[in-house]
Amino acid sequence: AGIECEICCNYFDETERRPKNLPCGHTFCLACMETSFANGNKLCHLCRTPHKAETIDNLPFNFRLEELIRSKYNPLLCKTEEDEGFSHGKCFKHANNELLFLCQTHNLYICAKCILDDHKLGDCQLKSYKGEFLERKTTKKEQVDISIAICETTIKSLKGKICIKSNDIQSATKEIGRLQSLINSKKEDIKRDIEIQDMLCTGGPHQI
Repeated sequence: AGIECEICCNYFDETERRPKNLPCGHTFCLACMETSFANGNKLCHLCRTPHKAETIDNLPFNFRLEELIRSKYNPLLCKTEEDEGFSHGKCFKHANNELLFLCQTHNLYICAKCILDDHKLGDCQLKSYKGEFLERKTTKKEQVDISIAICETTIKSLKGKICIKSNDIQSATKEIGRLQSLINSKKEDIKRDIEIQDMLCTGGPHQI
């Protein structure tokens, strides 16, 4: 079964157009079946097989189809006010329909009519364009967050190395200053020793 009634061509929903099953296996919406019962028509609209249901309540709902209706692939449920702008444009095959879905099987953006024609549920892996867009957005954000985290870690590491180098430079500068002072002190000591030795060597004549 498709996701629209073969009589009125409206999409099934969870109110007046809930899907009703006929014994022959075909499914039509509740509103159309009520009209058929009111007109005394007990033939299937497609295969013309008669049924013996006396009231509309004797026909079961298509619960499997209702589950699909509740899924994100139902365009009536997908296209809400929050979804405005979440379209990939107009369908080239069905010009009045927006491309609200991505067929992952064929890698194509499609509309609701395309699902009924060439990309049926069960045959194709479908995803709403909004979901696909938000997924790509989330993935991109995660990639950006990872890149930012890597950059921040690198910057922190570089700052640490610069700090270490700066401390090393300061320590080296202090050590050089200390050694220079020690050298100067030693030079003064040596200079004084030389002067004393000169005085001893050049003193007045020795007395006999």
